[in-house]
Amino acid sequence: MGAARRGGGDDPEAADEARALGEELGALESGLRELEERRDAGLLALPNIAEEEAPEGGEDDAVELRRVGEPPRFAFEPRDHVEIGELLGG
Repeated sequence: MGAARRGGGDDPEAADEARALGEELGALESGLRELEERRDAGLLALPNIAEEEAPEGGEDDAVELRRVGEPPRFAFEPRDHVEIGELLGG
């Protein structure tokens, strides 16, 4: 449409077609949003099932399955992320 107008042409049929395509695109995008919302709601309804081999318990009951490399060594005592947040006023 822009190229036709810049060229001095004014094609009413092309303008009608562009308008119809714009309306169709709007309707399709609206339908897509509805489908995405339904998909997301369905996915959120699915339970997060734990692996059968996973032990029951909390964070302190975690089992180390493997270790890759060596843990870093520091010249200071590392702080917990909660403690760092409290020190920063968070």
